[in-house]
Amino acid sequence: MACLLTSSMPLDCADGLSGIEYILMGNFSEVTAFTEATGSISAITSTGSFYQYDLEQEDADMVSTENRDGLAGTFFVESVLNFTMAKLSAAKSEELKLMATARKLVAIVKLSDGQFVCLGFDRGAMKQGGTNQAATGKAYGDLQGYTIGLTCKEGHYPYFTTQVVVDTLTIA
Repeated sequence: MACLLTSSMPLDCADGLSGIEYILMGNFSEVTAFTEATGSISAITSTGSFYQYDLEQEDADMVSTENRDGLAGTFFVESVLNFTMAKLSAAKSEELKLMATARKLVAIVKLSDGQFVCLGFDRGAMKQGGTNQAATGKAYGDLQGYTIGLTCKEGHYPYFTTQVVVDTLTIA
């Protein structure tokens, strides 16, 4: 298989906006189908709900890192989504425990510029990596809450999707 370049990439305008607005989390096993072409998902079929995690501004990030071994002839992308949830509570602790013990999850991340990226749709994502801890904080101004890391390893960068596709999902 030849892996030849197919297009140029001109310099974009300097109008980008970084950050994450919210995350939709779902169970991998409940996504029964999705339609993907050229890195974009145009339809998602799910028997379950997605759950919205609203975030503070400038409080989350996602980093996707290429991993290539020329000798072994392998390539994958590891994506890590890190975010915090303020205020410790029994309800949040129980939900985060379910997230940690789930074998596979999916996430749809709304970026601050309005785009959506999808993690775990091929192989699932897991609550690992990142910090994954609950902390009381020490000083009055410290975070009392949770830091969460979600990791997936797939053979591509995260897929993109649109608001139109997100609007078809059941969000609890």
